[in-house]
Amino acid sequence: REVRMERPEGGTPMLQLISGDAEWCPNLDEQLSEWGFTERGFDYWAVSILGCQSSGKSTLLNLLFGTHFAVMDSQKGRSQTTKGVWMGKCTDGKNDILVLDVEGTDGRERGEEQKAFERKSSLFSLALAEILLINLWTQDIGRYDAANYGLLRTVFELNLQLFAKNHTGAKTLLLFVIRDHIARLTPLKELQKTLESDLATLWSGITKPEEFAESSFRDYFDVEFTSLAHKVLEEEEFVRGVRGLRDRFMNAENPQYLFQSAYGKDVPADGWARYGETIWQSIKEAKDLDLPTQKEMLAIYRCDEISEIAFRKLVTNVEPLREALSLNAGGPLPNFGAQLNELMNTCFADYDKPASRYMKEVAARKREDLREKATEHLYSVFSLQIAKIRDWVLSQLNLKIKEKGLEGKDIKAATDFGAVRQELEEEVLQQFEAMVNDSLVPIANWSVAADREDVRNRVAQRLTVLQTTHLGLLLTAIEAELKKQILPQLNKQLEVARNDMWPRVAELYNAALERALGSFDKRIAGYTLTPEEVEERRAEVESRAFTVVKTRVEEVAKQMLYKMEKRFDEEFRLDSNGLPRRWSRSDDVSGLFRVARTAGYRVLDLCAIIRLRPEDFQLSFLTPADLSRDFTSPEEEKPGSSSSSGTGLDETDVEPHLIVIRLDTFHELKDRFKKETEQAFVQALRDQEGNNAIVRIPPFFWVVMLVLGYNEIMALLYNPLLLVFFVIIAAVALGIWFVGMADVPLQIASDTYAIVTKEAKQYIVSSVVNKVAGGGGGATTKTKTE
Repeated sequence: REVRMERPEGGTPMLQLISGDAEWCPNLDEQLSEWGFTERGFDYWAVSILGCQSSGKSTLLNLLFGTHFAVMDSQKGRSQTTKGVWMGKCTDGKNDILVLDVEGTDGRERGEEQKAFERKSSLFSLALAEILLINLWTQDIGRYDAANYGLLRTVFELNLQLFAKNHTGAKTLLLFVIRDHIARLTPLKELQKTLESDLATLWSGITKPEEFAESSFRDYFDVEFTSLAHKVLEEEEFVRGVRGLRDRFMNAENPQYLFQSAYGKDVPADGWARYGETIWQSIKEAKDLDLPTQKEMLAIYRCDEISEIAFRKLVTNVEPLREALSLNAGGPLPNFGAQLNELMNTCFADYDKPASRYMKEVAARKREDLREKATEHLYSVFSLQIAKIRDWVLSQLNLKIKEKGLEGKDIKAATDFGAVRQELEEEVLQQFEAMVNDSLVPIANWSVAADREDVRNRVAQRLTVLQTTHLGLLLTAIEAELKKQILPQLNKQLEVARNDMWPRVAELYNAALERALGSFDKRIAGYTLTPEEVEERRAEVESRAFTVVKTRVEEVAKQMLYKMEKRFDEEFRLDSNGLPRRWSRSDDVSGLFRVARTAGYRVLDLCAIIRLRPEDFQLSFLTPADLSRDFTSPEEEKPGSSSSSGTGLDETDVEPHLIVIRLDTFHELKDRFKKETEQAFVQALRDQEGNNAIVRIPPFFWVVMLVLGYNEIMALLYNPLLLVFFVIIAAVALGIWFVGMADVPLQIASDTYAIVTKEAKQYIVSSVVNKVAGGGGGATTKTKTE
């Protein structure tokens, strides 16, 4: 619950000391400190007021003390304005005055609970205030309820029971303020006599303990009476009366000055909030009160003050240690425990000598409080020391790790890591215990169990990370051995890519894995691992071996189309000697094409799925049609047909981690390969037809050519230069034909013929246009044509 406050312009804030629900104001000390009240010591007074609801109590306090309590607006009717107890502050120049505005009595808002709250709030005011104002209307004097006689009777009775046994002679001034008094009708002295008589009657009628049977209410109270004129009807008289009464509160030189030392409660200002809260809680809970005597209160105040001074000195003295520990580069302080112990002894010495003048019980209790407070404060510094010790031993652990060659560049996996780990743990924990014992203070029961466990966990975590690193190095080394054993043979098998590739690779893989696991089992024995962790690491070795194979196959798969075309060329375009094939009439182009294309499909299929287990050897994405011996030439295939049709395996039939080339990519590569190889098939058929055409020339053609070309042949023979020229041309043409490059000169000749034909056509068109147009016009037409 937050402090409820009203802050009028130009005035001291008013705060709600006790809420309408009878709850005490939280953080009252802070508010009083903001007012500067807690520094006043005993230089203050407290004034409270009791009276009926809507009787002008708040208005009177505002006029007397310059406060700003909320007042009732009579234009809106008459109702409750003040709820609970509100407090303000003013000063008379020398002393502060706490002003308590108490909720009015006899209000309708609380109903049946009104009397209970009246009793509690009135008793509270009586306990704290040096002066208690009783606000009465003139016409209510002589009436029992209207004059609050019943409430005063209860207050007298409870005050006697609760405070009399600790009475030290301090009295409370009851100042009766008679409102709307008309002096010419009823003199004040007559009203005073009536009230004094009524008070004596009330006192004599209350139940008193036997030892106070003969006492008078003036043994505990001083009583004074004053009156004020009607605020509205006799405004000038009212203002004059208020000024006079205010002067009696504010002017210490006034002969009728109200604040007298006999009324002092001797409650220190800085303890007023706590004192008031204790009284209110006791009154609220209706407990049997044993309120402290003034001497005990003084002892509590002074011991608290002395304790605070000693503690502040301790805080100042320990600050250099805190600063030294706060340096990032600094380590733990030597002789730390002895230094703290010396500071504690100095603190107790500063407290014990002045505190010994006061009550021993209070001084002892406050000394224990000081010990707890001091040890709690020093514990924060001790925690810094423990943190430094923890960081230091952990840094020493890192140094020892490097000294043993367990960390750094180019390190190898340790073979006896378990023994090294145990040695390091013992050394570090022993160092921690020794340094902690040197930092403890005997008088403080500080526990370092949590810090010890934290260091133990950090050391274990650090060494576990180091062990994981070395296990990683071990696995990396074994992986490197696996690569050396597997990759050379695997590359050869992938290069050849025969049908029995995977059984061969599986045999190689299993042999390498068995050797790797045997090596791993020997080297893992020096580590601190559970059987479950060992099995996990063995599984990781197997996983890495599998990854070696799969990664290499994936690399090959990136160039799969090239690999397929290369295999196709080896089977179809090249002969057994690796030279370009010359297609003859006896060559089975279709059969060789089927074999070559199937070989390309096989290369794709071998790299699509990893098959290292016998049960996986038969896995394939190829359909039966892809491997069929029945061949359909590209010209005979129906439009829209695809090589992906068939009944091959689906991806769901294969374990995902075995798949290198996904099924959709597999069919895409197969279709692209098919389209590109079809051109080779068509070209082979053309080459075969061309070769057959040359072979089919009839023999009589050569006889006819010799007879008809006799003269040309003789002319060629009689001209050596021309003969050599034609021989060279024939040799070059024959060479081009045999190497299969006849297409190049034919293409050149075709291009040359096209260019010559185009130029000739343009020349003929120009000539015709020039002749038609004539001389001068011909030039113009030629220019336009160009």
